[in-house]
Amino acid sequence: MHNRTGSQNPDPIFLDPDEQNLLFLNIIQRSLSGILIFQEDRVVFSNPALQEMIGLTEDEILQMDPFDLVHPIDHDLVRQRAAQRLKGLSPPEDYKFRILTSDGEAKWMRLFATSITYRGKPAILANILDIDEQTRADELQRKNDRLRITLLDSLPHPAMLISRDRIVLAANRYALDLGAQIGEFCGNGFGKQVFTFEATDNFQSEAECRIPSGPTVCQICRVDQALESMEQFCVRALEARGRYWDAFWIPVDEDTYLHYAIDVTEQKKIEQAIRKSEERYRLITETMSDGISVQDQEGIFNQVNRRLCQISGIARRELIGRNFADLFVKREDKPDDIANVIVNQEKFETEAFIRHKDGRRIEVSLKIEPLINDDGDHKGSYAFLKDISEVRELQRQALIPNMFENIVGRERSMRKLFTEIIELAAFDFPVLIQGESGVGKELIAQAVHNQSSRNAAMFVPINCAALPEGLLESELFGHVKGAFTGAIRDKKGRFELAHGGTILLDEIAELSPAMQVKLLRVLQEGEFERVGDHLTRKTNVRIISATNKSLEHEMIARRFRQDLYYRICVMPILVPPLRDRKNDIPLLADHFLSVISRQTSGRKPSLSTESLVLLMTYHWPGNVRELQNAIQWAYVKSKGYTIQPKHLPRAIGSSPSKTIRRRKRRSKLNQKAVRDALHQTGDNKVQAAKLLGVNRATLYRFLEKQITNKK
Repeated sequence: MHNRTGSQNPDPIFLDPDEQNLLFLNIIQRSLSGILIFQEDRVVFSNPALQEMIGLTEDEILQMDPFDLVHPIDHDLVRQRAAQRLKGLSPPEDYKFRILTSDGEAKWMRLFATSITYRGKPAILANILDIDEQTRADELQRKNDRLRITLLDSLPHPAMLISRDRIVLAANRYALDLGAQIGEFCGNGFGKQVFTFEATDNFQSEAECRIPSGPTVCQICRVDQALESMEQFCVRALEARGRYWDAFWIPVDEDTYLHYAIDVTEQKKIEQAIRKSEERYRLITETMSDGISVQDQEGIFNQVNRRLCQISGIARRELIGRNFADLFVKREDKPDDIANVIVNQEKFETEAFIRHKDGRRIEVSLKIEPLINDDGDHKGSYAFLKDISEVRELQRQALIPNMFENIVGRERSMRKLFTEIIELAAFDFPVLIQGESGVGKELIAQAVHNQSSRNAAMFVPINCAALPEGLLESELFGHVKGAFTGAIRDKKGRFELAHGGTILLDEIAELSPAMQVKLLRVLQEGEFERVGDHLTRKTNVRIISATNKSLEHEMIARRFRQDLYYRICVMPILVPPLRDRKNDIPLLADHFLSVISRQTSGRKPSLSTESLVLLMTYHWPGNVRELQNAIQWAYVKSKGYTIQPKHLPRAIGSSPSKTIRRRKRRSKLNQKAVRDALHQTGDNKVQAAKLLGVNRATLYRFLEKQITNKK
């Protein structure tokens, strides 16, 4: 059949309502593709699938111009083809175009258009398929392919895209210059197609080695394994064609690898030169007596020598990667001093403490120098550390004063006590001083107060054992006028007087249970009332307690409250008795003689060697107080001249021969006793022999024997 234009065309389909087949209508209604019938400028039919595609109801579609559904870009194309088909000038055809959904989105559709007659008029039956997702996916794939090629060409190294089955999909010009051929089989990337590896390389033929075995695995097998498992893989410093290469296989997707190689020949030469330089550097630094380290710009350890590990007690593998400043004990006045020096690229010399791995503080001299390259850029720093702890300890022993806050002593136990006083004074916590009677607990409390930030306020001591309970409460908290017989005016207590300062509760173990409860409230709340008053007062004092008893035993005996003990014993101090620090006796005796001579404006007598021996061998149950009394007695008896044994109190000087005979009965001397005696007498062997209770010849024989044994 020929149409009016004479072009050959299939017979049109006539679908008059009377001729419609009910089954055919049901098929159209249930079709998964969109069905649209339109005539000229109006839609006469749409099925549910089309309505769902574009998001409009049937009534909304029937009221629309069919071309309003078409995207403006494709509007002219679709209208032109529809006009030709309504005139019967086009055979059935299909093409792609975009529609606009109800929410304004553009979606790709595929149109199958056929000319029909609907109710006696020409019409077009449009079968529409949603191909939006597929179209977008295809476009994305094309973009990705173009992007891959672009990225491949942008690499400054030979690079290829290879499929999992080893076909070269793409190659940049560097790879093409080296012999890569697109579309050909690539055995192992550059391993077989681009590079020709020498026999010394770890690439064997596939015939020689297909399955890796043992600790050494051929490189071809390692590449095969990586490609089969789609893993990222690299081979470093391959030598081929007289150059060194780093080869990489990186999965792009489940079927494609990016394979490229970087020429590292120059880097390899530099590394070899650096390695030789490092070996020389290590040989020098490892034999030095100073600790040496190299840090980056942030102060992180890059290199440390063996001596630094010895000084710190920390292994090299633990130091590398740590911050240099963390090795040092932080100073409260300059917590970031060393860290700031490193960051600010400064030269720096100081003395500091590092924290040994076992917790000890090691004193070191420190020198830091910035690390500058040839271009003048700061690349970090290097440091020199020298352990000076032994030298400083000897200097401190030589220069340490004989007196600290009126406390005399140079024994190690006393130096430790002085350090504790300074440390405790920096905090405001309660202190408990324990020690025998006469050791000087009040002096130590006064020293803690003087060294603390409260030293501008009052230090108020009170002896809890010296007053009865009724008077003690008034002394501690004060009273108001008329509170008891004799209270003729208001009186402040010790806690009010000590406000802002320190109060010493001496002999605190003697407090009654009732007073312990009242004291506990002051410690917990900082509040109290004067005797006879209902006004609550606030106080801000530091509590220092002292006792010559064991509070632990007192708690077991239920004479001292456990909660009060834990309130006052936050920072305990134990004062050694005089018998445990007898080397301080000459210092104490000389100090007391100086004080007495100043008070009496008289001459200062000296101690005879025999008197010093008696003082050193006495047990001193009354401790420093008893020694002070003995010196005062001897001063009076000697009338300002040399103090002889007869001038000492009877308990000390009554039987000197007995003491000497006891010394003489010793079967032999010991090294510690001889060393102590020589130290006390300034290496005077005659006086040391008297102090030890032996004759001079005995001491000489002992010393000669020690020298012979050493040889």
